[in-house]
Amino acid sequence: MRNRSLSIVLPLRSELFNKGLSERSANASGPGSEQTREMTQEQKVVTPRAPEEATEDYIEMISELIQTKGFAAVSDIAERMNVTKSSATYIIKKLDKEGYVVHEKYRGLALTESGRNLASKMKRYHETLTRLLLALGIPEKIAREDAEKIEHGLHNRSLIRLRELADYLEANPEIVQKLNKE
Repeated sequence: MRNRSLSIVLPLRSELFNKGLSERSANASGPGSEQTREMTQEQKVVTPRAPEEATEDYIEMISELIQTKGFAAVSDIAERMNVTKSSATYIIKKLDKEGYVVHEKYRGLALTESGRNLASKMKRYHETLTRLLLALGIPEKIAREDAEKIEHGLHNRSLIRLRELADYLEANPEIVQKLNKE
């Protein structure tokens, strides 16, 4: 259960982006934390997300949970996506109707072939973008966060070229060193 007495404002990873940011209670620094953090101007700037982005994020999360835990429960998805169980249930029902998951009430979820394909595609996109940003000397935490933002809507042809660039930069680290000196 979340500690509702905390007053922390964090950006949400859900369709709530489309409705604007709201203050939410969350646990930013671990159990028992009573730290208050105001949003930076950068966090306040919200680019409206396309519905496909939320779909992709949920599919990625479900796939990750299945790989790590062996199953994906609505409560785990809600917690990881920082949304309420009812919000997660709403999206999961939508994903079920769209053919990405099979959801049986109180029994958990399974990805369909279509869902597995989308999860695999998004993982490839994320890994390629992360590799490219790391090869460019971007710190890992920032590279992973930025890859998450960039991966949505990227054309497969672009991904192939970015993967080739990442391969080239990884094979030729002196190029990155030269870039970082300038």
